[in-house]
Amino acid sequence: MYRSLSIGAKSLCDAATNHYNSIESSIKGNYTQEYVYRVDATKDILYSLGNSLVAYFGDTYGMLAAKSWEQGIYQHREYVKHVVDQDFNIELIKEYGEKARKYDKNFQTPSVSRLGCYVATAIYGSYDCPEVWTLRRFRDNTLDTTWYGKSFIKVYYAVSPTLVKWFGNTSWFKNLLHKPLNHFVYKLNRKGVKNTPYNDK
Repeated sequence: MYRSLSIGAKSLCDAATNHYNSIESSIKGNYTQEYVYRVDATKDILYSLGNSLVAYFGDTYGMLAAKSWEQGIYQHREYVKHVVDQDFNIELIKEYGEKARKYDKNFQTPSVSRLGCYVATAIYGSYDCPEVWTLRRFRDNTLDTTWYGKSFIKVYYAVSPTLVKWFGNTSWFKNLLHKPLNHFVYKLNRKGVKNTPYNDK
C-alpha cells in the first residue's frame, strides 16, 4: 500500500513537471498555477501518508513515514519559487524535515532559495516566462555587481513579499505595474539582455 502510493505520487509529480517543462516558453506562464496545484497535491499525498503511518502504527513505521515525508519535501521545494507565500512553504518544509529526522538521523533538509521576482511573478503570473527571465538576468548580471544594486536587491526582497501578499491578486496592482514593467523589459531586451530560459545564480 505504502509503496503503491509513494510510486503513484512520484509518477504524478514527474508527469506534471515534465508537462510543464515541455510548454513553449512564451505561454508557459499561463500554466504555472496549474503546475503548482498538481505538484502541491502530490506533496500533500506524501505528507499525509507519513502522518497516517505514524498515527496508526507509531514508531514501528517511523522510517517509512520519514521516507514519505522526505519525498514530499523534495517535490515541495521544486515549486516554492512559483508561489507568493514562500515563507509559509519554507517553514512547512523545515517542519517536515524535523519530523523525518526523528526517524532518519542522516536526513538533511534541502535548502530552498527565497529569491524570486515577487512583483514580476505576480504581474506576469509565472517565475518562468520571458519577461521574468529578462528581469532575473538583469538582477544577477547588472544589479548584483554594484554596491547600490546589491542595496536595491536587499530592500526589494525585504519589501516586495509583503506588497505582493497584500496586493498581488488585485487587478489595480497588476494594471498599475504591467505597462511600466513591459517598457522596462523591452528596453533591457533592446540592450541585449536575453529573454530565454534562465537559472538563477
